[in-house]
Amino acid sequence: MLNNSCSAYPAGQHWVLAVDPEVLAVDPEACINEEASAEEEKAPIAIHFVVDNSGSMGSMTREVMYIFADMVDSVATAPCSMTVFAGNAQTLDANITSAKQMRELQLPAQGMTNIPAGVENAIKIITEKETRRLEDGATIPRTHHVLILLSDGHHNTGPAPDKVFPTFKTKIPEDTMLSTIVVGLSEQSSTSMGMLLKKSIETVSFQTETVQTIYFAKNNSALRTILGNLETGLNSAVQGTFHEITTPFPAIIQDFASMPKETVRVHAQSDTTCIPLLCRFAAVPKSIRVNGQEISVTEKEEIPFELLTTVLQGLIDKTKVKIVAAKNRKEVIAKSVKHLDILYNLVKTHEESDLDLNIKSLSAKERVKQYRQIRALTHKAAELKNQIVDIANFSSNDSEGQAAFLNGRSMKFANKALRRAAVRADGVVDPKAEQKAIYKYLTSESFREKLKTAMALDIIFNVKNLKDTDVRRTVFPRVVVQRHKDQIGEIRKKASILDEMDTDPTGLDALGLSPGALDLIHSGQLADYLNDGVHGRAQSFVSMATPWQHAEEWLHFGEQQFQSSWEMLMYGGMLGFPIHLKRFAACQMNPFLLQVEKIRSTLVDSASICCANKAEVPVYGPEAGAPIEDVLVLIDPSLPRTSKLLNSTALLGEKFTSVTISRDMHMYTGFSMRVALHSTSLFHLASTQDEAITTELDVVANLRRAYMGRAFMCGNCKFGPVDHYACGDLMAHHGESRGDTNISNACPKCGWFSGRIDDWLMWDGVVDEDFLRSEFDKINKKPKHHFLSEARIDMMLKLMYSFRKMCKGRESWNQYQEMADAMENADEVPLNFSTKAGVDGMSQVALALMAVLTESKNAVKVFESKEVLMAILKEECARDARSRFRMETGGEKEMARQKAMEFLTELLKIAKETAPETQPFMESEPLIENVRLDCRDDYQIDTDKARQLIPWVRDICRKWCRVWSVAEQLASVLSKRVGGWEQLERDMETGLSNYADVVQELKRTELKTPRDLLVNDEASEGCDLSELQTFFMKLGVEGITFGAAESSLPGYKAEEDDLLSAVAREMRMRIYFQRVAAKMSQWKSEGQTATFSQARVADIVQFVDLIGNKSHVHGLDKQTFWGLWLAAVSTHDQEKAQVFLETCNEGFRFKHGDAWKPRKKGGKS
Repeated sequence: MLNNSCSAYPAGQHWVLAVDPEVLAVDPEACINEEASAEEEKAPIAIHFVVDNSGSMGSMTREVMYIFADMVDSVATAPCSMTVFAGNAQTLDANITSAKQMRELQLPAQGMTNIPAGVENAIKIITEKETRRLEDGATIPRTHHVLILLSDGHHNTGPAPDKVFPTFKTKIPEDTMLSTIVVGLSEQSSTSMGMLLKKSIETVSFQTETVQTIYFAKNNSALRTILGNLETGLNSAVQGTFHEITTPFPAIIQDFASMPKETVRVHAQSDTTCIPLLCRFAAVPKSIRVNGQEISVTEKEEIPFELLTTVLQGLIDKTKVKIVAAKNRKEVIAKSVKHLDILYNLVKTHEESDLDLNIKSLSAKERVKQYRQIRALTHKAAELKNQIVDIANFSSNDSEGQAAFLNGRSMKFANKALRRAAVRADGVVDPKAEQKAIYKYLTSESFREKLKTAMALDIIFNVKNLKDTDVRRTVFPRVVVQRHKDQIGEIRKKASILDEMDTDPTGLDALGLSPGALDLIHSGQLADYLNDGVHGRAQSFVSMATPWQHAEEWLHFGEQQFQSSWEMLMYGGMLGFPIHLKRFAACQMNPFLLQVEKIRSTLVDSASICCANKAEVPVYGPEAGAPIEDVLVLIDPSLPRTSKLLNSTALLGEKFTSVTISRDMHMYTGFSMRVALHSTSLFHLASTQDEAITTELDVVANLRRAYMGRAFMCGNCKFGPVDHYACGDLMAHHGESRGDTNISNACPKCGWFSGRIDDWLMWDGVVDEDFLRSEFDKINKKPKHHFLSEARIDMMLKLMYSFRKMCKGRESWNQYQEMADAMENADEVPLNFSTKAGVDGMSQVALALMAVLTESKNAVKVFESKEVLMAILKEECARDARSRFRMETGGEKEMARQKAMEFLTELLKIAKETAPETQPFMESEPLIENVRLDCRDDYQIDTDKARQLIPWVRDICRKWCRVWSVAEQLASVLSKRVGGWEQLERDMETGLSNYADVVQELKRTELKTPRDLLVNDEASEGCDLSELQTFFMKLGVEGITFGAAESSLPGYKAEEDDLLSAVAREMRMRIYFQRVAAKMSQWKSEGQTATFSQARVADIVQFVDLIGNKSHVHGLDKQTFWGLWLAAVSTHDQEKAQVFLETCNEGFRFKHGDAWKPRKKGGKS
């Protein structure tokens, strides 16, 4: 009868045997003697130390021996041996039983390095002990031998290790239990030699989780540490057991560089649940032998993920040893990687099937729990893949690199530096300390009280702003109104009192509400009805939770423990719009450089997306496209106080913002980051076109935005939405005929009709399938238009609302107010939107234009003039040009300037021969102003260069003309609407229907083109394409000139002069300056000689002319000065010398005054 059982799991073309825990308890000695005690079941441990005693080791040999001596007492349970090697090997003692005995050993003289000799001595000791055991039978227990080799250099005397090591295995008895540990000291040690030894003699390996494949130290100090780690690892490993497993035929695969084996010995930790082995079976055997005992094998259908990854990790560890030890490394790598990749594909397939991150409708706690499970799976799979990649790319021949390869995991998953410089904190931020501080605040009673009060106030004012009819019909089912009639009345009455107060109450007690009213508010019933009835059923498509429900989760932070700030972000989140960003490294310093590529209107919650991102599981929105990785979280009009409070917390306001912009939690640089997300998103929405609606979910979202809270549904079949807006008497026109059209106020689907509006139910947001399909087809058949969709308008209004609520009362608001004021007064003071004026990004200008200027009484007049728009376009083109040319030159500022001027020179076809020439070599140049006056300014346009320039300028103009159009329409709408922005904010907080008029007016915005806006009114109708292209080209040239080339165009007056002519002249002057520079360079090397030659032959009048009108010769350049003086000295011309010396200083006359005199024959003048 077979004993116990083990399982066989399919793994592609292989099988994985998993021996059950009960089988692991079976030990070879226990099988022989069932009455053996538990202590006798474990094999005794004998350690054989083989230590380098070469000259390079010095005193370290003795220190190592002393450290190893501790292992005799702490690890070994059988007599140990100590062998040292230099030119020859010497066994100091083969029967060491205590640390004291080992420390008393005397070391011989040091010498060269003969590693095989030392290993051979140790193997002789092991062989003698095993031979004696076999001869004496059961009287001597089977010993587990551990050979530890330590060396600090290459073998340099005696037979080569690669010749000797492979022969050692034949000298060891077949059933010997021998583990090998290699310790390398310094880069001179040979890791590959150590792995060859391990491959040649090791019969049983420790698990790499406890004992490393190799221990490597760069210096003596590091060696002391790693030997301590080795002792700790061995102490843990010897608590486990070793087992011999045999299959009916050679089938066990330990690495893909060797043939399958029939018998293997494996090490199992004390807490091991099973021993996994990869096998190659044509058919799974009915039984195998474990420790000599036959056990049955049971086939299973699917392999567990953890078992598969454990097998693959073991194969990787064994394969690494083979690769480092192999001579034919490339062949071993190629063969191994092929098979490892096949197994990894199984892991990946298994991982994907297990990665069912079902974050829909999950609570905050469940989100964190699922993330932890998913993280374990994805991390392990990625780690395995990166190790296989490391194997495929391995080529290191140095000991340190090989040791890192053997012991390491993928660098991709190395721990990130936990400390980052933080300018805001004037020092270094400790993430753990930050996490504790955030957690402490979020779990404090003061925060909970603030949040509860804010949530209550939001509901109170929502209820207060409802009409009586809305309370009865629009929002609350009648049964709820009747049941809570008193509480709702109390809430509305209290809201009227609170509305007259200057500031909001700071606590729940200050609200003065009865416990019943507070219970009704905090139950969430009112919030749900308000969300469904007036706020368009806002909820995350992932968590399916409403804004109120997400806010409630923040009240329960104290009920959960968090391992990181990331987990806190997964727990507490808010609703926002999915956003796709394009980041640059410079965004960390200037967040306004961020580019928004897409914003979706379907709401999602930040907590779920954080969870999915960290678990590396993609989440796709209803609109399809790229997976959602970022969320634009705003202050929500439906819960203004609550969302403002949560957005101001360090967790959401700082950490989440930092992650969104920098992909790093610790890069938050200040409030400007939050503003940047608003400004760049608003600019994107206003400057780009709507994509065609492609999904039915988009249609539903648009219908809800348009009709939620104002439309009805059939009292019979519940068809909706039916638009009876502002129609109280449905009988008035029902059945009338107007032309070819018959008016019907009946249900379009079933024909049900009632003339009383009260008989119609308020639409619940559910769209009939047939109606949805017809609307979907109708919308997608429409031609593309240049008008805004309701979804886009709603997002823009909410962005501006959020910005205003976030910034009002802060210092940052003043910057945008100043920009808006400057736009109003553009006819008095020149506009300056440059970085020097504090404008970090042009999206800030868009924010000031749309969210601040539009509330001014004079806003409409600003939009009547194009002066502000032109100033914006010029600055945008200058910035864009600067960025483009610097990107081409790798960020080099001066190279970018030169590149820009070269482009302008080629664009205007400026030939070198048309530029001013320099004066002859010995003549000085005229004044630059005179040269510039005489310089030509004609030009011709290079069409190829113009084609490169015009498109990017046109794109800038199109975007800003759209932004201008939206801002202009918004200013017009607000100027006619009572209360302006403040009233619009209140209406947005009350519900969709209360600002539907603004949405409808903005839908009528005519998104004007550059042709509409940038050409004067008289010429607009007759404006042809060439005229518009000329405008773009001039705007681009101006941007390159002032932005990238950083030229000031001396003498240029924009109102009077032609820009292209001025640039053409300046490009010719650039060529002239290059010629002057070449002349000056030549003058530096040849000027003195030329002046000397000219002055030498000149008469006194000509000599004086060469000095010129200088009152002092020290005002001459160096070349002229010494050329004139040396000419006078060399000719011994007293007259020339006196003329020169007359204008020299006293020092020169004293030192050189007699140099011109001819020398007498004795050497004296």
